[in-house]
Amino acid sequence: MARGGPAGRGPRQRRGAHPMSPPVRQLRRLARCRRGAAAVEAAFALPLLVLMLTGLVEGGRLAWTRTSLEFAVQEAARQGALDLSRCTSGGADPCGALANARNVAAAKASAAGVPASAFTVASDPACGVRVRAAHRFRFVAAGFVGAAPTLAAEVCRT
Repeated sequence: MARGGPAGRGPRQRRGAHPMSPPVRQLRRLARCRRGAAAVEAAFALPLLVLMLTGLVEGGRLAWTRTSLEFAVQEAARQGALDLSRCTSGGADPCGALANARNVAAAKASAAGVPASAFTVASDPACGVRVRAAHRFRFVAAGFVGAAPTLAAEVCRT
């Protein structure tokens, strides 16, 4: 016997793929077929999962940066108040207390990417040492998220 179909009948055709089968039967067979369904479901679900994961990471970074900024402002105000209480000379910045407080703030928030220029330290007669910070947060995935928020913190310490 020759390769293919029975002698004299031509090549063997696959079952159900007869060239004369009606289109309705082919559509029914296609509707019952489940091959590739997992790939299609993954194609719909994967972008949503990636978007949710990206949002979770960005939200965590935002919370961490805000907490770091608030902690840095509190520590700088505490350090400035301590330095001012130890200083006996007068003037705009006695003993370099305000400059030292700004350096403390910059050091505490440097891991979160907050520059030293984000902090202002001033001596206030009403409250002692006032430390303010304003930092424009930048999202890593800027294409997914809208406008970048400005994080602000302020502390007064005597």
